[in-house]
Amino acid sequence: KDAVNYLKLIETIETHQNLPIPQTILLDINMPYMDGFAFLDELKKLKIAKHQLISVYMLSSTSNQNEIIKALTHPTVSGLITKPLTVNKLIAQIGWHK
Repeated sequence: KDAVNYLKLIETIETHQNLPIPQTILLDINMPYMDGFAFLDELKKLKIAKHQLISVYMLSSTSNQNEIIKALTHPTVSGLITKPLTVNKLIAQIGWHK
């Protein structure tokens, strides 16, 4: 919820140049107040997501095949990373380098 509220704040402030816009979001499928798919629904509604390139990678330890397929086929999701998250998995999926 906090991340969605932050992105909404960026949209409501006319001069949001000083507020960093995330280029990458690591999103857990299962979260306490809003699951990852509900977050994606909210993200899709925001203008900022339509005008900025934001890569979303879902994280999960789920063995639920329906959730895995839903994550991998979601148009907003760039990839799925299985937990536990490691630096090597992050580099392999996202391509970050030191």
